[in-house]
Amino acid sequence: MHMKKIIQFGLAAMVVAGLSLNSCKKDDDTMDDGLEQSELSSDESSHSNELEASLNEADVTISSSGLGKGPGIPGAKVNDSTFISQKKIVITYDGLSGDGLRNRSGVVVLQLISGNKWSDAGAVLQVEAQNLKVTRVSTGKSVVINGVHYITNVTGGKAYVNSNVIHKVRGNTEVSFDNGTMRTWQVARKRTFTNTSGQLGLKVEGDTAVGGYSNVVVWGVNRRGTAFYTQLTTPLTFNSQCTSRPVSGIKVHNGLVKSISVTFGVDESGNPYSGTGCPYGFKINWEDRKGNARTAVVSY
Repeated sequence: MHMKKIIQFGLAAMVVAGLSLNSCKKDDDTMDDGLEQSELSSDESSHSNELEASLNEADVTISSSGLGKGPGIPGAKVNDSTFISQKKIVITYDGLSGDGLRNRSGVVVLQLISGNKWSDAGAVLQVEAQNLKVTRVSTGKSVVINGVHYITNVTGGKAYVNSNVIHKVRGNTEVSFDNGTMRTWQVARKRTFTNTSGQLGLKVEGDTAVGGYSNVVVWGVNRRGTAFYTQLTTPLTFNSQCTSRPVSGIKVHNGLVKSISVTFGVDESGNPYSGTGCPYGFKINWEDRKGNARTAVVSY
């Protein structure tokens, strides 16, 4: 697979960012105690997608550094001049992402803090985001991310090269929204990479139990001051063909007055994706203030 596609692999910048239940036709009876649910789903998914993008780019960059032929990152400059002496790489973003959907600015610093090389079993990579601002081209809305995450290469080996490579991610993110609100969120996820005859796969799972929920991938307090816990009740999966579109997975946002679930990888009718092409989008399910079940299908 071309290196550019590998860098983009697993990113889902269009998945739920900008999700709004207002995209569905509503009557006065359902307008709406779904606002907090849709707002959190949009915020968390935007944060999650950018985190996945950063983790993928960090992994590919450090895996190829020291060789003098790194793949490069669209809209960014990679400085690995101190990699040999300090095991440190600085990525400076200042341009359009490879998919053309996001403008990014800011810095991400990679530091190998354990292990002689990133492919060692048990090696730990520190990924620090410094004022990483991501602005969606289509809406002009932005989010600013600061924080430190630690990726442990549990099995050893190189992602997208070897099969069944497992990474565990722990950390916290300070998320600043474009309305001036700032929140700190915790992250725990397990990422499993496969490579079968050149066909790449990525599975993302929640990796902790907190707040009475299992398989939690992120938790914290939303814009409105409500504690939330986001589960991946079914892992998100990606494949070589659909590099930026999950082909399956279910995410549930808990802790609000009413939970909301997002099912990834469906057709236009909301049925589970099947066939050789990529899925149409995702289906959201929530409950209105009268207790009626509501559903909407949204394209990627």
